[in-house]
Amino acid sequence: MTEKRRVLIYGAAGGIGSALCRILHAQGVQLHLVGRTESKLSALAKEVAATYTVGDVSDAALFNKVAQEAGEPLDGLVYAVGTITIRSLARLSAEDFLHDFRLNALGAALAVQAALPALKKSAGVAAVVLFSSVAVAGLCQSRLDRHGKRGGFGTDPGAGSRVSAESAGKRHCPLIDPHAVGRKSARQ
Repeated sequence: MTEKRRVLIYGAAGGIGSALCRILHAQGVQLHLVGRTESKLSALAKEVAATYTVGDVSDAALFNKVAQEAGEPLDGLVYAVGTITIRSLARLSAEDFLHDFRLNALGAALAVQAALPALKKSAGVAAVVLFSSVAVAGLCQSRLDRHGKRGGFGTDPGAGSRVSAESAGKRHCPLIDPHAVGRKSARQ
């Protein structure tokens, strides 16, 4: 009998993350969910029969904790976390740029890095899908393309991998709420 596929989803309780959880659950995929809001996460986990970890991706210690709790092997990782500070360029500070970079790019990189051992143990082709803001998605993909696709996550040429970076674009989600203009961040 073939084992069920296992996928780790960061940002699981958000709009894109929760929709993806429901789709994957309907396909029989085992899920481990990660999110900041325990009430939303626990309700979703119950709905899709998933395990979960509550935490914020701005906490660097979260990633190793999640990797341990998600278990091995992993057949996929989804990073559906993102923010963008909405202000005119003249009003953006260095800290605004760093905050968005830490959440969108550094968080994605640390999530993939912590999950690599479990992804390499996938019996099939492990997939990494990154959803983020337009400004950072390309950066993440170019970095992972360079070190991921060509060398099986950079260190094991025999391990298959697939990396995709997606942008929220015109999709309806809180990140791109037109009423968020003028607030410090659509995420906060």
